Amino acid sequence: MRFFATTVFVLLTVTAAARAAGPPATRTAVAATRPTTAPVFPAGDARRIVLVCDISETMRDKVPALVEALLHSIGTYGERVSFNIILFQNGEYWALHYHNLVQANLVGGAKAYQFLHDIRTRHKSDPLPALRYAIRLRPDVIYLVTGADFLHPRAVASTARLAAATMDIKVNTVAWYNPDRDYQDALRQIARDGGGRFRRAGTGQEPAE
Repeated sequence: MRFFATTVFVLLTVTAAARAAGPPATRTAVAATRPTTAPVFPAGDARRIVLVCDISETMRDKVPALVEALLHSIGTYGERVSFNIILFQNGEYWALHYHNLVQANLVGGAKAYQFLHDIRTRHKSDPLPALRYAIRLRPDVIYLVTGADFLHPRAVASTARLAAATMDIKVNTVAWYNPDRDYQDALRQIARDGGGRFRRAGTGQEPAE
């Protein structure tokens, strides 16, 4: 497990050096700083995890930290865990794998790195189609990460509640570097309905609620 995390860090460092000139303004790059905190998206007892992440315009300056947190968390899972990553914006979504989950080993980590290395943020935040697709993959846990207000919060909460009640899927929510109270309350309600936990990600790693 440590070897996997170290290998991911080496990949990040090499790529960052190769792109020292910097990417275009419309793109975001993976940060090359070794994470020193506990994983933002821990596996716990879960064996199947889907990470559903906002890449709308509201995440424009937040994606490098998100990518770093995703790769660091995946590096702590170990081979007993399978995962997927779904990115969403404007009612559309893109998945690391469209039919199955990916094992959290060196191969899976490399696939995740390639998938995340060149994200373009644009449009509005609409997590509902991505969340519904994540549920179809039948994970134990879903992490829903957003950067600001999003469309259809009541429908998202209702979908999370149905998944928890009928499929025993826990839906955790994460407010990504945004202190807005109303927005956080919406995510807190989704986590409550989905049988999961809410947390705020920021300069410090606030504990989950």
